[in-house]
Amino acid sequence: MNPQRRIAFDLDDTLWMLVEDKEPRIEGVGAMCACGTPVKQEVDPLMMAFVQDLFWGDNEVFLWSAGGVEYVNNWIDRFAPAWKLLVQVISKEKGHNIDICFDDQDVDLATVNFRIKREHSDHWHEEEKEEKKD
Repeated sequence: MNPQRRIAFDLDDTLWMLVEDKEPRIEGVGAMCACGTPVKQEVDPLMMAFVQDLFWGDNEVFLWSAGGVEYVNNWIDRFAPAWKLLVQVISKEKGHNIDICFDDQDVDLATVNFRIKREHSDHWHEEEKEEKKD
């Protein structure tokens, strides 16, 4: 039997994925990527399945977000209500003795930290990268 692991996931751009919003509801209103591209968030089915696979092991699964505990609880209520009894919602900070964490930012919040790199990081910012070279 594998030992129990404490595994944490960030929400925004980790379990959620930012995708280009090709039809923003109102011009100039809504989420924007740092490069100015209008974006919306969608649940990432691959990451959701990965989290659910962890439930079958002897793991403790945690969710957190820079948006706070209430933000995470609202997300669970809306997108994954069956997870209420399976995950623990915690504040996004060091000190929870997390073994493994998944985040879209470079963080030092666990023994092992995995950065989720999304497609938009590669192609939405190409112009920005080119400008820095010049």
